[in-house]
Amino acid sequence: MMGLGRYTTITLRREIVEELEKVKCELNAKSLGDAISRLIQYWRRMRALGFAEEVREIRRKGGLEELRRAIEEVRGLKWSRFT
Repeated sequence: MMGLGRYTTITLRREIVEELEKVKCELNAKSLGDAISRLIQYWRRMRALGFAEEVREIRRKGGLEELRRAIEEVRGLKWSRFT
């Protein structure tokens, strides 16, 4: 976030601020900013875990084998251009 100062002001509905205060206490966060940062980190971690689970499911079903074959075919075509 280039060009922005260290801190900025945002406007939130009172209900959102109250929920953030509750989360801040539950997480033992020092500030609302710290609580928001922790929530973002948690969300990113859960998204990554969800992606990993989807890949595991595809592997279990054998779906990666056809992808692997397609990649090998493309690689073969790429190298055949140079021979």
